[in-house]
Amino acid sequence: MPIELTVSFHGGSGGKNNLHVYPGGADVLEKGHPERDELRGFALGLHADSDHLYVVNAHKSLSQILRYRSNADGGYGHGEIWASDHLHHPFDAAWGSDGNLYVSNQDTTSNGNIRITVYQGPGGERPGRYVGCFAEGFSTLRGIAWAGDTLYVADEGGGADGTGGVSLYDQAGTSQGSFAVRKPVHVLYDGSRYVYIGSSHENAVYVYDTTGMVSQRPAQLLQSTEDVPIDAVSGLAIVPSDETTYLFVGDRKGRAINRYVLDASADPPTASGATVWLSNLPDRPEFLGMLGSGSLN
Repeated sequence: MPIELTVSFHGGSGGKNNLHVYPGGADVLEKGHPERDELRGFALGLHADSDHLYVVNAHKSLSQILRYRSNADGGYGHGEIWASDHLHHPFDAAWGSDGNLYVSNQDTTSNGNIRITVYQGPGGERPGRYVGCFAEGFSTLRGIAWAGDTLYVADEGGGADGTGGVSLYDQAGTSQGSFAVRKPVHVLYDGSRYVYIGSSHENAVYVYDTTGMVSQRPAQLLQSTEDVPIDAVSGLAIVPSDETTYLFVGDRKGRAINRYVLDASADPPTASGATVWLSNLPDRPEFLGMLGSGSLN
């Protein structure tokens, strides 16, 4: 089965303000309204809402969550602004087990805090309604991922020394501790045990065992090499294909996407067979993902 990877790009003036499917680079979102700029995280709706695609519109003047309905040609059209209240330069979005959408914001609110905000999901009475602040007080908020009942949060400038950390929260928004990773940006849960963390400072990916103690140190899974370089890690995606599972890693500044053979049965997992899967991309890649029912990126 051929691999089709969906990618969001840095965007902005002259950039790619759409989602694109590779190989090929075809547009995913219908052109036109609503205006898009600096698209970031994206997620399909849950359960009966899986025919809708939710996309973070991240430009400071367009802080929104957009929603698109799937169409007959495999793309997504009929776009609308689904949520916009209390969004401040959003970056990532993740569905919680309560059916609500959790969003990380990069800029401060009027009270000077950087927050994770929550929006009522499609199963509620008022989908897209601002529910409230889940957690706040971050330094440089980036990717988020639910792993069971725990939300993993990449704070690129967090930690006691300001070099970065990943914080954990329970469903009530209560801190469950944190662990150090230098300049974490993206986090990805594999759906069973491990959280994968991309470090933009070390050009490396770490893996964290969610079944262990919070105080444990994450293990380095892979790093930039001369043959398969990474210049600022961006999005991560795990893709099963036939009998092989691949981990795709975005090379943001290098405008490339690398592919690794992932063995998650090892403890900790291993990555081998590194190769540059795509190069000379038209813009800097941000998020990577597969569009499958209920998928999160």
